[in-house]
Amino acid sequence: MDGELANDYLYRNAVPGQPQLNKMNTALNMGDNDINSVGAITANGAITTSQSVNATDVVATGTITGGQANITGETYTTGWFRTRGDTGWFSEKWGGGIYQTDPDWVKVYNDKGFKTGGAVDAGSIVSNTTITATGRLATSEFISIGGIATEGTPCSDSKLLAKTSTGGALTCQSGMWTSIATDIAYYEFDMAGVGYRYRGIGKVIDGKFWGDAWCTANVYCGTTGYNYCGSNTACVNASGQYANNTGKVGLASMPVYNLSKMPGW
Repeated sequence: MDGELANDYLYRNAVPGQPQLNKMNTALNMGDNDINSVGAITANGAITTSQSVNATDVVATGTITGGQANITGETYTTGWFRTRGDTGWFSEKWGGGIYQTDPDWVKVYNDKGFKTGGAVDAGSIVSNTTITATGRLATSEFISIGGIATEGTPCSDSKLLAKTSTGGALTCQSGMWTSIATDIAYYEFDMAGVGYRYRGIGKVIDGKFWGDAWCTANVYCGTTGYNYCGSNTACVNASGQYANNTGKVGLASMPVYNLSKMPGW
């Protein structure tokens, strides 16, 4: 075989002792024609195409770089799923997701709710609106109440708790802020159907007064020595309360209104 002539041709079959006869010495230009029935392609450089690459599996030991990945099945990784912008995971069907736009907060996209049947473990929980629990709220520490109210003033929800400006505990009872303290104090208050204010020393429990009370202005009536808060000369009023000749009346579970604690108590 002429050696110079043999080197000018590419042989289809292997020639014993002549591996160079099956080797290209320059780039192969197929003129837009296909290469069919290829077993395996081993490349030392890049594979570049302007069309799709169709394969059953793509195995890479390095980085796969692309403009977009459209996966119709599951996606698995033993490392992180990472985003490099102000983005994250997004549910195209339901419009929610998880993302991050600053170094401090991981956010829920479109203000969707976050729901779990398990536990939420957090260093602190901050809410800009009402926190609702269908079960009990339990703590092994203190409850800090920031709402300030004035005892004896109206309130609208019997489930509310508040505190006075000095830290006394209040509950909303019968439409009125009422102290839940168990100590005896000096109060001034109204009773239904009575035209004058009462004062009394006792306790207020669930919006009701327990203790001794007397009129702030007395009207003497009858021959039995009773003092009455108002001008009813028959010594009977809507509350059925009148004072004996010492000026006091013992009240038990009497609803009172416009309650105020007297100075010094």
